[in-house]
Amino acid sequence: MLFGIYYDIAKIENESLFWKVKGNVGFVSFTNEPDLFDNTSSEGKVSSFGYEIKGFLGYKVDSSTEFLAGLGYQSSGTYNSLFFGLSAIYYFGDKRQVSIDDLIRSNTIGDMAK
Repeated sequence: MLFGIYYDIAKIENESLFWKVKGNVGFVSFTNEPDLFDNTSSEGKVSSFGYEIKGFLGYKVDSSTEFLAGLGYQSSGTYNSLFFGLSAIYYFGDKRQVSIDDLIRSNTIGDMAK
């Protein structure tokens, strides 16, 4: 759960290239359950000030091929995480006419890494 300020900025540089930055800052609260595959892990709860920033870059090669990359960092109390993702996407059939405008609004890399 996050109570705070969220931002999402995006820009289309040309008909093939875009970038996007997402982030938030505020009060974060979450519960961490024990890992099923790690007997030494334990349950924990974090409630503190936190922030998160993620950046994405997309390149549309042609009407059927696109590449996406994303990088991000999150910090909440003692919990920190790093996100990195790469996608190469090829569209078949009707999806071949996806424009760069559609791509910037999409959430292809894991819902643009929520």
